[in-house]
Amino acid sequence: MRQTASPSNTPVQSSGRKKSKNAVATDVFIAIDPSDLGQDFSKYYVVCRVYRSLNSASNTVEVRIYTKDNTSAFNGRQAVAKAFGFGYHRSSAALHDAITMMGIELKYPIDGVGEEAMTEAIAAIAKDICGVERPVVIKTHL
Repeated sequence: MRQTASPSNTPVQSSGRKKSKNAVATDVFIAIDPSDLGQDFSKYYVVCRVYRSLNSASNTVEVRIYTKDNTSAFNGRQAVAKAFGFGYHRSSAALHDAITMMGIELKYPIDGVGEEAMTEAIAAIAKDICGVERPVVIKTHL
């Protein structure tokens, strides 16, 4: 599937919530421009952090996503979303909600689909919103 992203007509919602004290970061996705390598490795365009609750009864996942354009610091697009429950991929569900809160529409929904869909969505945002010609998404486990 070829994912694309575009600004939506939906107003950007506020996302000023703080990270839960009972959560631990488990994954980080970073979209970079490979043409920047060797010049300035600190140029990243999309950062997505996944947090999991330490409370096993709640089974909550929180996703924070930030974007910036290719000329300045963060361009104001950021969001936090949570998903909880059982029986579906909570990280991609929370990322889908966060992307929607940022005022971005994806061509294909990633709600509960999985990590590959998350990676494709982050790459699409880096390309279509941040202006990176050929983005590379790096995923790290913490």
